[in-house]
Amino acid sequence: MLTASRNQERAARKEAFAQVGAAVAQAWTGEHLTPAAPAVTSRLLDLLPHEDPLVSASVLVALGVLHEAAAPDPATAAATKAAIESDVDKVLGLAATAAGSPPLLLALTYLLAHFRSRRAEIEGLELDLTEDDRARLHRCLTPPADDDAGQYEVGRAWPTPAIWQLTEAERELDVAWRSGLGFSEDDVKVIAGLETAAVLAFLGAQAEFAIWEASDVH
Repeated sequence: MLTASRNQERAARKEAFAQVGAAVAQAWTGEHLTPAAPAVTSRLLDLLPHEDPLVSASVLVALGVLHEAAAPDPATAAATKAAIESDVDKVLGLAATAAGSPPLLLALTYLLAHFRSRRAEIEGLELDLTEDDRARLHRCLTPPADDDAGQYEVGRAWPTPAIWQLTEAERELDVAWRSGLGFSEDDVKVIAGLETAAVLAFLGAQAEFAIWEASDVH
């Protein structure tokens, strides 16, 4: 009886994973979003929350990938992001159950890292994150501000800002080093954006591996 139940659960998970994969394939082709992406995004959001936390986790990773993707028509990318961000409350609602599933927690962190406009609310969630992941999330949610971009700590993000614990003397040297490079505020924003993309990719890959590791559907 137990074996039959596990087989049914595995079959259902495999089918759900296939649905998520098919949706992504319809929305994202050749590293670009397709015109179908906004509608597909809405269908993916309809799968949340799912009774299987690994399926929810796979949906969250898919949404993060689509949120980052570009499109030949900028309006498609904008509409896709808007569709994802229109249901942030549903995503935030997963925080209450994510602690029981490490893959779901990592996938949730990855997607939440895209929602800068909800930074205060996200950082107020009681997510059971490691110090490294909490620092990654904070970095992704905190871009350089227009009035202090020159003070932004570029070069201190990988693999997590948590490892860059500088003394006051080291911090002064760090500021002097950046000043000596002559970066403009625009330069800082570009570099910070590249570093954030790398940290986001780390969070996404970490979540994807956790899903794969916990799943018996390979």
